[in-house]
Amino acid sequence: MYKIYCISPLLFVQVLLAPMMLPQDQTLPGDSGQNRSQADKQDENQPVTFPANDQVYRENANDDIETKLMKEKIRAAFMEIQPKKRRVLEGQDSVVFLFESQKRLIDALLEFHKEPAKVISFLELNVEIAKQMEAHKKLRYERGMGRLDDYAMAKYFRADAELRLLRAKKRSK
Repeated sequence: MYKIYCISPLLFVQVLLAPMMLPQDQTLPGDSGQNRSQADKQDENQPVTFPANDQVYRENANDDIETKLMKEKIRAAFMEIQPKKRRVLEGQDSVVFLFESQKRLIDALLEFHKEPAKVISFLELNVEIAKQMEAHKKLRYERGMGRLDDYAMAKYFRADAELRLLRAKKRSK
């Protein structure tokens, strides 16, 4: 039987970004770790948690069928992110697979949350995650450990995320 885990939107960035950073004991060649701040090093060691008491995306008896299905999409998208991220970071998958998963998650969240402030908030988180992944892929490529196509995809995804945010902000005015 599968366990369904839910995550608060507030942990969205932490869930997607924490494993993207290089672990403290796996520095890149030529990187003594001195360029990273102490806060960065502490963040890398923080485990990602899925709060069991988060009710936002759990199905409840009062939900209509459409709401139940939207919540199911969100839960499935959250569950998909972790294994994709692990495979990408282990070099088993291209970064494009993680971006596709992240796009599905963002789309599901935006379908569920229609309030302009929430939409903009999720899109801002998406931009921050995209910027972090782009920086990570750029560093790996420049040091000869990453692929040019992964770096190019990260740049594309970041530009796309910024464009989505810009358009959402224009619509909300």
